[in-house]
Amino acid sequence: MRGSFFRSMTWLHTWAGLLTCWLLFLVFFAGTLSYFRHEITWWMQPKSHGLKPVDYTQHTAGLSRVLNLLNERAPDATSWVIDLPTERQPLLHWRYREATQPGERRASVVKGYLSVDGDTQWAALLDTKGGEFFYRLHFDLHYISPMTARWVVGAAAMVMLVGLITGLVIHRRIFADFFTFRAGKGAKTWLDLHNLSAVFALPFHLMITYTGLLTLMFMYMPAPVEKVYPGGMAGFFSDQNPTFKPVASAGRPLSQPVDWQQLIGHFKDNKELAAISRISIDNPADINARITLYGKADGVIAHYARASLYDASGEVLGTTREAQFYAAERTANTMIALHTAQFSPWSLRWLFVVGGILGCVMVASGGILWARRLVEKNLRLGRPPGWNLRLVQGMNLATVVGLPLSAMVYLYLNRLLPAGLDVRAEWEINGFFISFALTLVLALIRADYKSWALGWLLVAAMALALPMVNAMTTNYHLIAYLQSRQWPLAALELCVMLAGILALWGAARCAKSASSASGQSLSQAYC
Repeated sequence: MRGSFFRSMTWLHTWAGLLTCWLLFLVFFAGTLSYFRHEITWWMQPKSHGLKPVDYTQHTAGLSRVLNLLNERAPDATSWVIDLPTERQPLLHWRYREATQPGERRASVVKGYLSVDGDTQWAALLDTKGGEFFYRLHFDLHYISPMTARWVVGAAAMVMLVGLITGLVIHRRIFADFFTFRAGKGAKTWLDLHNLSAVFALPFHLMITYTGLLTLMFMYMPAPVEKVYPGGMAGFFSDQNPTFKPVASAGRPLSQPVDWQQLIGHFKDNKELAAISRISIDNPADINARITLYGKADGVIAHYARASLYDASGEVLGTTREAQFYAAERTANTMIALHTAQFSPWSLRWLFVVGGILGCVMVASGGILWARRLVEKNLRLGRPPGWNLRLVQGMNLATVVGLPLSAMVYLYLNRLLPAGLDVRAEWEINGFFISFALTLVLALIRADYKSWALGWLLVAAMALALPMVNAMTTNYHLIAYLQSRQWPLAALELCVMLAGILALWGAARCAKSASSASGQSLSQAYC
């Protein structure tokens, strides 16, 4: 019975991991990048790089400027949104949604940055998704409906949770495995790498998988709310978020301007906050204007911002009741905050990134381990590689090398595509997937060590050349970022260059393996 149980757990761990490993690698890869999605978005908006960053704690001076700007440029817009400067983005960010024209399905959105120090400066934004693309990719995928994607990713996350639990069961020597690494031993090397990356970041993997499922729990398990709560899901969310109360425009202009100082002062005092983070205004020039103020308390592990809804006269129409949250609400809020890490300082955010990278290593090494074991088994039995082995080897190469390569293509297209190109953001994303599709086709044709070496060499070349491409296509470069103390922009390029050096090392290792495998059987020449 004992042997049967452990064999069953091993079988479940192996096949659950193999069938979902490539999707899980995509989720871990894109999710890890999304921890710095705001910095990626800032880098992908080069027109904003010339605006002078300011002390993010002193941002109220620029609020009147951007309100005047929006009132001049978009008085008939259906909504305005103003994101105040933060430590991660020291520029004021604004956008407005234009009124829908006859025959239009969706209203267009105009975005821009504003410097709030010295002279009023503003820059229209490029049409790009920036780092938001990676954030959405890790749970919404692309080219399919978000609901379908979330069910697919949720199923993969559940399989991941099963894989983590069964991995704990079958690794009885878990502490010994933590100190074991046998280099140059074929499948044993990949097994040790799989164990090391899994054990070292096990708390993170368990947390990120469970909280990922929790973020969409109402979609996966709607029955309790629909059955018990008055008004069903709609009533539940209306009570949970009383600041979300859309109202139609009355078609009559405001009789007197909004007293912003009074609104902001009331909000800060009521929510016990030092600053606001966002202002959202629906029907901004209408008597039915609805103003929502948002803010987050420092040092609090919370996902949802504190918010209050006002009308144009300053009357409070709704407010979050965080002081009255039930224990379950507080727990869920904390769990979701742990997943998104928006509360975290730089040091903790980097630990999350390290955990995400180890998740990528764990998933990738698991897929390669399966292929290596089958290769060694075929060699013992004298069998040629079958279609299943070629498929796994091709998918491993296309995923592990193809996704970083596609991410580099995405960044390059941001600099190389014409600024005025229609649906420019979609072409950046299309380029990402076209690159991945080409890599997949080539990997399914040939996935030997030489192909791995070539793939890593391409990644290294593009990563190391990215700062030069940025300098040639814009007026900014790495030295300028350092001189102007734009640390996030400089750090992004330095991290990309570090990734290029690691990819160059990987290309050298694969080339060495290809050289040592020359003259041997076809199976031995494949990773």
